[in-house]
Amino acid sequence: MAVQHHSAGPLETDPRLAAVYAARAEQARRTARGTSAWTREDDEHALERVPLRIPELLLGALLAMEVFAIPVGGTSVPLSELAMMLLLLLALCRRATRDASDLGVAALAAGAVALFLAVVSVSVGIEDLAWMRRLVRISALAALVGCFAARRLDLRSVLWGLLAAMAVNVPLFYAGVVPAPYGSYLTGFLGDKNVAGLYYAAMPVLAVAFVRSPQRRVMVLAAAAPCVFLTGSRTSMAGFACAVLWMWLTPRLGPVFRILILAAMGWAVTFAEENLAQLSVFGDRTGTDQLRSWIQDATAVKAAETPWFGRGLTEAYVTIDDATWHYHNSYAGLFTEGGYVLVIAVLAAYLYFGLRVFTTRLRTPSRVAVEAATAVIFVTAAQLGEVFLTIPGMLILATGASLALQEKDAPLETEVTERQRAKVLHDARARWG
Repeated sequence: MAVQHHSAGPLETDPRLAAVYAARAEQARRTARGTSAWTREDDEHALERVPLRIPELLLGALLAMEVFAIPVGGTSVPLSELAMMLLLLLALCRRATRDASDLGVAALAAGAVALFLAVVSVSVGIEDLAWMRRLVRISALAALVGCFAARRLDLRSVLWGLLAAMAVNVPLFYAGVVPAPYGSYLTGFLGDKNVAGLYYAAMPVLAVAFVRSPQRRVMVLAAAAPCVFLTGSRTSMAGFACAVLWMWLTPRLGPVFRILILAAMGWAVTFAEENLAQLSVFGDRTGTDQLRSWIQDATAVKAAETPWFGRGLTEAYVTIDDATWHYHNSYAGLFTEGGYVLVIAVLAAYLYFGLRVFTTRLRTPSRVAVEAATAVIFVTAAQLGEVFLTIPGMLILATGASLALQEKDAPLETEVTERQRAKVLHDARARWG
């Protein structure tokens, strides 16, 4: 029996046409919340692609040079920090090509937090050179986020330069050309195996946001996985696994389920640290795990004795047997340096620009990839000493802020559903009209 029609098209009261509408509406509802990270991204929702810029490529590669330093005055400055300053100088020489005024409140908040940190550091009597250098680094990271968001700098070029340096680092390391302070564990340019683990776990995941082909996304992650393993950082391995799971499980989940998954991932990282130490693949780490346990215990004691406003910059360390050790917990580090003010400010930035848990905008593959990279930050911060205020963290926030500005004009979930319904009507009328 044919579908009933009137002069304008098929009758909307026809039960078979209503069944078609219902099926299409259900499909629209399921896809409106987010798009799978493994589907191809269209130009409308993808991050802007411009030709790669040589200055940003070169400076991006220098961002990986954590182990090399040059003497400046009476101190030495890592090449990675020098690259940050040169990027800021380059940004000052260019005009913004996008209105970033919506980030004004975030910029004012960052300035207020920086002033607060300076006041606390001075009031507790920390050596001026120490806290000022730390504050300059934090301020530079925050400023770069704004420069990338305003398109004074090309974020894609910087990220590709960084990834190229990380890729070259692998053969150079095993050829014995670059430093190997942790023996067979992959370090090289990055100096520390946990730092290397963070870079190799977070940056390839972030790169997925700039790759439109699903096949190439899989290739990027497949190339990153053995590199993360070679660093020997169990925390970073767990963080990378969490990122892949995030891209697989969450694109069509609501905010409550995403928060629950993130909490479960944080627990999984702690479990991995406590229970994977005895696996033969990681070698004998009885001594290092005992030291980590002592550091964690001393960290808990110092954090518990810290006032609400913190102890000032550079204070996230403990002393064990006359030796100084940095915290192995970035959350405790934030609280020790800047109290609740710094903790709230930093976590709010990552939640707002990184995870976007409560957004009502359509979640694109790029957004899901940024969320996954942010998940690496959140879950590894429980076991690594410096995660939030780092170059990988800055690049994640910069990508998230860029997407946030782009998402202002993105459709709401309800708008997506309405578009799908209108398309269903149009297709039905074209077919049966």
